[in-house]
Amino acid sequence: MKRVTYAARRNVLTGRRSSLSLCMSFLIFTLFICSAGLLAADETGKNPAEAPVEIFQQARGRLQSAGYSEKEVHGVVEVLEDAAGRDIPPRLLLARVQEGAAKGVPALRLREALQQDVEYLAEARRILAELHNGAVLLSDTARWQRAATMLAAGLSGHELSELGRICIPVPGEFRSVSVLYASLVSWGLPSGTTLSVAEALTNSPLPAHEYEAVTDLYRNARRYRIAPEELSDRIISVAAKVADIEELERRILR
Repeated sequence: MKRVTYAARRNVLTGRRSSLSLCMSFLIFTLFICSAGLLAADETGKNPAEAPVEIFQQARGRLQSAGYSEKEVHGVVEVLEDAAGRDIPPRLLLARVQEGAAKGVPALRLREALQQDVEYLAEARRILAELHNGAVLLSDTARWQRAATMLAAGLSGHELSELGRICIPVPGEFRSVSVLYASLVSWGLPSGTTLSVAEALTNSPLPAHEYEAVTDLYRNARRYRIAPEELSDRIISVAAKVADIEELERRILR
């Protein structure tokens, strides 16, 4: 079982901020910006019982107060109603409506954006549902939203399926693994190698909140003239034997 709490530990990973900034544009694009309307529950971490009528009313009221015509309001809310008919919680789309209203996005563009969000959510659900025990990932709307957001950012269905497969035994790590995956791909690692590293880490005692620091190891490896593929092989071979990121660094950067 992975440890949950740790004593304060020294920061031995030099250049951490600069390494994170190198990957941040890709991470933000992948996980936050590309489909902002999909992030409402992901940001809150809540999975409230759905009350579609209340969501419709909130959306309608926000649009009306922003000056949209009744025809425009009806057209946007109609997308939420259609989503509910496809068993996609309209709450997941409310942030998109609120953002669009705040920015004065034309109703047609807002409606098209919402429809695209619905399709990404439906596709993410299909991909994860096809996995053995994939329902464990879909049981949390935050994970479902994150998967949809990654598809919106350009992740392939195969990549999402592999990330889902890796995370089914540890569903609570889906967020951390997805950030790690985006970081390492941004670094330049091939998808297959990145997935192998991610799987090795999920099977290790390393706590999920330390996954993001793994990217720094690739940066630090340059000083030791260790190629990224070689470093990946080292991580994969020793991950099961380390308890924290400092021990991992000691074992692979030598």
